[in-house]
Amino acid sequence: MAGCQMILRLLALFPCVARLMADVERLNAEKLLLTDHLIQSEADWRMLWDEMKNFRDGERSALHTMLNIEYQRRYGVVPYPDAVHLPPAQASGPSSVRMTPSQAIEAQIDKVISEVQHRMAK
Repeated sequence: MAGCQMILRLLALFPCVARLMADVERLNAEKLLLTDHLIQSEADWRMLWDEMKNFRDGERSALHTMLNIEYQRRYGVVPYPDAVHLPPAQASGPSSVRMTPSQAIEAQIDKVISEVQHRMAK
């Protein structure tokens, strides 16, 4: 190890080797700086990615809530039971009972059929 240092000191006496050693030191400093920037950029990217996922989840929850309330007012159906919806007392749809979409369609078909039968009976 001591022999390598002595050789480097001897070579440093030559101007071209001294410039080369200075360039190597400068490049090492730049490499460390770029590595720090890369680490910081990766941390920023991860933070932005997490924020984007949180915003997406919040938007999805708001959409489900809006759809629940609108469908509950119009049809008495709650398409997303895990999301916020109106209490049964405030629901103004045909039925305050929670129904699946297929049950709501079946109820609408039955209503239309009964209306047609009633008109034909007259």
